[in-house]
Formats: sequence, C-alpha cells, structure tokens
Amino acid sequence: GTAGFDLAERTARELGRTVMQTFAEHPAASGEHLASPTGFGRIPRDHTARFLEGRGYVLGQVERKSVFDLHADASVVVAAAAAAAEFAVGYEVVQWEYPTPEEFTLDYAWMKSRMSTDTPVGDMEVDEEVWDADRVRRMEQRYLDSGERVLVTAARHVASGRLCAFNELASRTDPTLASSQMDTLVLSEHRGHRLGMLVKCAGLRRWRELVPDSPRLLTFNAEENRPMLSINETLGFTPAAYIGAWRRDLE
Repeated sequence: GTAGFDLAERTARELGRTVMQTFAEHPAASGEHLASPTGFGRIPRDHTARFLEGRGYVLGQVERKSVFDLHADASVVVAAAAAAAEFAVGYEVVQWEYPTPEEFTLDYAWMKSRMSTDTPVGDMEVDEEVWDADRVRRMEQRYLDSGERVLVTAARHVASGRLCAFNELASRTDPTLASSQMDTLVLSEHRGHRLGMLVKCAGLRRWRELVPDSPRLLTFNAEENRPMLSINETLGFTPAAYIGAWRRDLE
C-alpha cells in the first residue's frame, strides 16, 4: 500500500496534479468513528482510515452501499410506481438497452454530463464532464463488447419531448451474479414530480424480466443525498457498507 501510494502521488506531481482522491470501503465496526464533513454519515476509524490519515488524506464524504433483493415480493415497487405516476403528470417513461436510440442520444449525453455537477460531492473535487454522442457510443461499446447488459429508464417531458431523468441498471457478464444500479439523476428544473421514483420503479420492474437470475442489486449514494436515499429505502434497499471518500491536497 505504501509503495503504491508513493508511486501514485509521485506520478500525480510529475503530471502537475494538485489533488489526490481515493475511495475505500469501511466495514461496520465498534470503537472510534470519523464523521463526514457534510454532517451525514460516518465510518469506523479502522486500519484503512488510519493508513490514509497517516498519508495526509482527510475524509471528504461518506457514501452508502445499499442492496436490493431482486427476488423479493414486488408489491412495494408496484405500489410506489403507481403513487409516483400520480405526481408525474405531463411525463412519460421510455426505456432502452444499449445502444441508445439515435433520438435519445443527445439528451442522454446531456444528463450524463449533469452527473458531474448536480449530485452531492462533499469536500471532494469533481471536474465538470463533457459528454457528446461520440462519448456515449464509446462507453456503450465497452459494455457491449464485454457481454454486459445495460437498461436505461428515462422520463420524457411530453410538452418539450426532452428527456429529464434517467436510471441505469447493468448486469455482469454472468447474469446470475449481482447487478448494479449505476447513475440516477433528475435534472434540477424537473425535480418535485417524483421522477426519481418513477424511473427507478420502472427500471426495477423491467429488470426482473430481463435478468431473472440476478439475485440482488447494488448501488452507492452519498449519505447527504437524502432524496435519492429516501427513494431507495422506500423500495426496500438496505445498507450493506459505507464508503469513505478521501482527499489529499498535494504540497
């Protein structure tokens, strides 16, 4: 670990970088804990935390790793979907598997770019990302080449025809392993219509049909992202572990 961090930090300096960031899983444990600077979440001050502190890293955020049982009773998801639909007047759900249909590519790219600016980052440093159709195609091809499946569930604003919320679910190459819930976002100008719940529910219901042998779904959310965590908790996601986001400003 020491040799690896020495190499990474030396290389960063040679490239003119000034900030180092890393993520580490911290299993639940008794004893001393470190609180997130955001005021949400904490992690044990375990051997990993002490190692990182010893190298000058400080805790910048805590993320929650959550698990959803894909074989559980679906009645909760069905009920939540119906309730969300009552609030999402003027919106409709559209779904596709990679590759993204041409008509949705630019809107999808725009929403992917907003993941770098519209989600909580705590004290971590995140550069705004630029996404275009070419970048979307390159990303999709990597998944397709690996044999993984990705389902995108999006909400479309009927009046404008534009996509304004999305959720991604991805399988492993072996469909009997755990799946992943990746990006979920509602564009800020469309929040307040339960679109996050709408797209998550639609995605979960379709995923049971597409990948019936996957036993569970894994996802990660910042502890301060209460709107998204509240959706997960309502649907039956349970905490499995906590992730420390660590940062060091290089001298």
